[in-house]
Amino acid sequence: MSKNIDIGKFIAYHRVKSGFKSQRQLAEKTGISSATISRIEAGIQRPNAETLKVLAQHLHTTSLVELMVVCGYWDEDDLLEPIDFNNGTETTPTAKEVISVPVEELANHVLTYKGVELTDTQKKRLQRILLAALVEDEQ
Repeated sequence: MSKNIDIGKFIAYHRVKSGFKSQRQLAEKTGISSATISRIEAGIQRPNAETLKVLAQHLHTTSLVELMVVCGYWDEDDLLEPIDFNNGTETTPTAKEVISVPVEELANHVLTYKGVELTDTQKKRLQRILLAALVEDEQ
């Protein structure tokens, strides 16, 4: 790995940015124990490749490739395109940027309306409305 990245902080950052406020929430969603996630984020344990595959399915702000490079399983120099590790810089997406979130995962993300964060109940209601609209369009 060409960059000196703190694996635990990297995963914790992407856990929060992917909508998981707690390690326990991520553990429940992934089936990885909260103790394991805690050890990984504390820098006590390096996640194995199988754990990274599971995490990559739920950490929507990063990818399996990025996780494998950060954790030292793959060498960034072997990749076709460099990875931008500048994840600590907060940016607000512009109207031109596209963020892809599966409707089924919507309730796991931070959503806002007019600058106010939606509650879990509001996010679930929005998710049900979108799913109903999609089902209606299929018929």
